[in-house]
Amino acid sequence: MRYTAHPNWCATLSLSSSAVFLLLLVFSMNIRHISVLVAGALLLLVAINLFFASPAEPDLTRSETLTTVADTPSGLTEGAKLTATVATREPASFYLSSLYDLKLENLKIAPPEDRPVGSGGALAVIDGSRILLADRVGQFYLLNFDNGISSITLLEQLRAPLNLDAFQEDNKKTDSRNFRVTDILLEGLDTDEIYTIYMSHHLWNKKEKCFTLSVSEAQLNMNSLNSPVDWHNRFNTTPCLPGRRVTVESGGRMATLAPDTLLVTVGIMLDKGKYWGMAANDSFSYGKIIKLDKTTWESKVLTKGHRNPQGLLVDDGKIWSTEHGPQGGDELNLIIPGEDYGWPTSSYGMDYFTKLLKGSDTPGEHSLGVRPVFAWVPSVAVSNLIKLEGSGFPLWRNDFLVGSLRGGGNGNSLFRVRLHDGAVRVNERIPSGFNIRDLVEMPNGYLVLWDGKNNLQTITPTSQSFSTCTGCHTLFEGWPGGIGPNLFGVVGRPVGAIDDYEYSSAMKKLTGNWTREQLDEFLRDPQHFAPGTSMEIDGIEDANERREIIDRLQNPLQSVLDVKTPGN
Repeated sequence: MRYTAHPNWCATLSLSSSAVFLLLLVFSMNIRHISVLVAGALLLLVAINLFFASPAEPDLTRSETLTTVADTPSGLTEGAKLTATVATREPASFYLSSLYDLKLENLKIAPPEDRPVGSGGALAVIDGSRILLADRVGQFYLLNFDNGISSITLLEQLRAPLNLDAFQEDNKKTDSRNFRVTDILLEGLDTDEIYTIYMSHHLWNKKEKCFTLSVSEAQLNMNSLNSPVDWHNRFNTTPCLPGRRVTVESGGRMATLAPDTLLVTVGIMLDKGKYWGMAANDSFSYGKIIKLDKTTWESKVLTKGHRNPQGLLVDDGKIWSTEHGPQGGDELNLIIPGEDYGWPTSSYGMDYFTKLLKGSDTPGEHSLGVRPVFAWVPSVAVSNLIKLEGSGFPLWRNDFLVGSLRGGGNGNSLFRVRLHDGAVRVNERIPSGFNIRDLVEMPNGYLVLWDGKNNLQTITPTSQSFSTCTGCHTLFEGWPGGIGPNLFGVVGRPVGAIDDYEYSSAMKKLTGNWTREQLDEFLRDPQHFAPGTSMEIDGIEDANERREIIDRLQNPLQSVLDVKTPGN
């Protein structure tokens, strides 16, 4: 991906245009049609300014447009047809967690114009520099990394076995936004040319007019990613469900349990109460975690009594799952083969818009089945989970990171979960600012998040310099100041503008607004900038450190998110 910025000739050309205008005006003194020449000169001036008005320096308040170039990025063969995709890199945001200062960078992929609305898809790490992304409708993208996401390339020829068109053709009055890809899983070594890819997805049975959650398998040539593949159907849920409604309770997460064993979660799929009993019945696939033999593709029920298991992790032989409760009661479960996890009669959550749980005499008490290791009340709308094992966050190593969707006001976040002796001891919320449908950890420690629509986010640790500032200042809108004034929105704010803060006499003498340049000068030497200021630091000599602090001041991540709508 190449980044281009036009030199800022605007000021020079403005002067040149003005000079041209004056010359034309003088010349026109001897010409009858003065107004014509004056108008022409004005139009020339405006046109030149509009054409060349691009900033020379990056403006952190603006988005940056990134375009891939058709030059055969890693994983694509010579001569392969490439379609340049455009992504917009948003200004970085920053968040101070308990152990790390975090930098959050968002990229928005421009989706195909004909892609229907909805949320789904997943990420899969290929190697230390590449990630494969499948969106909700099965369109694949290749993400290349070089100190962050350096290119995003649409893989036109690689398509999923999601027969959405057939579903829409037979169900014209049915909302199809939840008919989707739910997960992808890659198996292979960095040195392998051929990987196995598994995809879980909805599948429409055109003959029987019903749908299933299915698992398909294909062989993927890592040196020729932008090529068609032959998909083989390996598993379909039973029974096949009527197509009048596809709900969000799909499950569909996969994990490798052993070289010959694949696990897949299956939600209740239909939101009508009369179908919920399938979760407790071994004759049905729904509300289960299913064990698949990759040699024979025979399926067995591993556990039952699940509502919507969205996350799945195998760690040292232990199986962990995250599961949506109803209104409240999202769960972290340790999966024990053969056990019942309680749905639909047990949950710490309630039916939507009530204080009751249908089928339970003890609402709010998970009285039947295996209780969760941890439950989030109110809901956070949990998605997938991973265990941190890379080098990027050594103080978080072996912790779980759990993604969340919208939730009931607590979502749009990562949750760092630390367990000791089988119990959750730490559950730290880290706001991300958007839905987290899936997340992966790169070998170098980068965290990459996918929102299920067209947004990506990378999270990396940054220097701890800004934490010094927070010892005296707050950085959240509406919060009172500390020893120093609240710094939320300080870039561009008038100096000494907080009404309820008593500034030093040195600061009261200053006028104007805080610019990046003024903040840089102040941080370098506060006493030189404002002699007598009560700012008790010697100054920061490192220009990069000062720039990073100012970046954070300009683009903080709000700590309290105005998100109220529940979502799965």
